[in-house]
Formats: sequence, structure tokens, C-alpha cells
Amino acid sequence: MLRRTKEKEESRHITDELSEGVNHLRSAAALAAEQAAERLAPAVENARTRAQTTIGPRVERAMDAAAERAESARKMSRKARKQAKAAAKDGRRWADKASDKALRRAEKATAKAEGELSKRHWGRWMLGALGVGAAIGTVGALIRRRRAAEWEEEQEFGYGDDSASVTPMPTPSATGPSGPKSAETPGAQPAEGSFGSGAGDATPSGPDDTSAAHVAGRGQQPEG
Repeated sequence: MLRRTKEKEESRHITDELSEGVNHLRSAAALAAEQAAERLAPAVENARTRAQTTIGPRVERAMDAAAERAESARKMSRKARKQAKAAAKDGRRWADKASDKALRRAEKATAKAEGELSKRHWGRWMLGALGVGAAIGTVGALIRRRRAAEWEEEQEFGYGDDSASVTPMPTPSATGPSGPKSAETPGAQPAEGSFGSGAGDATPSGPDDTSAAHVAGRGQQPEG
């Protein structure tokens, strides 16, 4: 039992010595740190001062240059924006002028085309009217020739419509501007366009006297 007590005392003594040694080491480290700080503090302060005196102005100059560049870039962007707005306005104005000019040209071309079209329509209408008039004139001439041929045939053969009561037209030889004549002058030739006393001698003097010849032909009865 005495042996165990001795061993405990020895271990306690060792532990105390170790703790004292650690404490000595700690205090030695603290002293070393203090001494190092005292030694390095002037150098650090000198380095800091040197950095402030040498690097600080450079940094400030760099910051000022960066600010100037940023400001110039900002001004350039504003100027470019203004130029873009002005160009857009000019382009819009030019586009409006060009569109107005093109619209006026289109209106002029449309009016010209409409005028030419109306002239063409008017010319076609005139040509159509002339064609219709010529056709009507041709048909009228054919009908007149046919009637003249029928009247000449009726006059030649001496037949007509007995049921129609036609009053004979007075001949120019029987009546004149001075009044009715009692008798014809012997040897006098009948006037142009006049008819004789007989139905067989009545010949029209022109295409306008065919109606008179037809009336004279109807006034006589056909011979048996």
C-alpha cells in the first residue's frame, strides 16, 4: 500500500512539473511575440507609409482615368443616341416625302390611264356609232332602191292597189306659181321632174320623185 502511495506522489510531481514547463513555454512565446512585434512594427509602419505615398496616387490616378473614360463613354453614348434619333427623324421625313411623291405619281398615272381609257371608250363608241350609222344608211339605201325598183315595175306594167283611194298630185305643168293654166303651150317641153298627161309617159326624174310616180301609177286602172 505504501508502494501505491509513492507512485501516486511521483505521478503528481511529474504532472506539476509538466504544467510548470508548459506555462514557461507559454510565457516564453508571449515574450517572443512581443519582442517580434516591437521589432517588426517600425518596418510594417514604414511599408504602410511607403505604400500610401507611392501606390495611393497611382490608384487615385487610375480611378480618375477610369472615371474620365466612363464619363466620355457616357457622353459618346448620349451623342450616338441623339444622332440616331436625328437620323430616325430624317429617315421618317424622307420616307414621308418619298411616299407622298410616289402617291402623287400614282394618282397622276391613274388619272392619265383613266383619261386614256375614257378616250378609248369614247373613240370606240364613236366608231360603233359611225358603224351603226353606216349600216343604217346602207340598209336604207337598199330599201330605197328596192322600193324604186318596185315602183318602176308597177309603173311599167301599170298595176296597183285598186282598193286604196289615192288622190293624184297636181303636176307642175297644170299648176304654177302664177295659178292654174288653161292649156299647155304647144311645143313646150315639160319641166324636169314633171309628169305628162298619160300614165305610160310618166317617168320619175330622180330618186326623190319615185313617190309621185307611184301615186300616178296607182291612179290608173290596168287595161283588160
